[in-house]
Amino acid sequence: MNEQKLINLKLRGKSLVTVLDTDIVYAEILNRKMNVFTVQGIMYEPVDIQLYELYEFIDTHQFIYINRSTIVNIQMIQSIHKPFLYLEGTERRFEISRRRYSEVRRAYRSLT
Repeated sequence: MNEQKLINLKLRGKSLVTVLDTDIVYAEILNRKMNVFTVQGIMYEPVDIQLYELYEFIDTHQFIYINRSTIVNIQMIQSIHKPFLYLEGTERRFEISRRRYSEVRRAYRSLT
């Protein structure tokens, strides 16, 4: 079983929030700013860290890139309908890049 990690997210400005990696549903870059959405329904924006830095710090067996600007918690994938992915706790659909589709599908199937 993977251990949970506490992640300190520095918000632009001076605030610092701490979240568990398992509480992160997804993180994405929008308009050159990173946003992190949690299972509690909280959107932290903008976060003062690069997406690849967050990905390197969290459990990479639990998260996956679905395109170059979005990583998702594999445990939170509700369904995949090519080329889109739906996550629990959100009403959005996320586009999976053609390059990453097979890898994302394989990771999702390994959990179901």
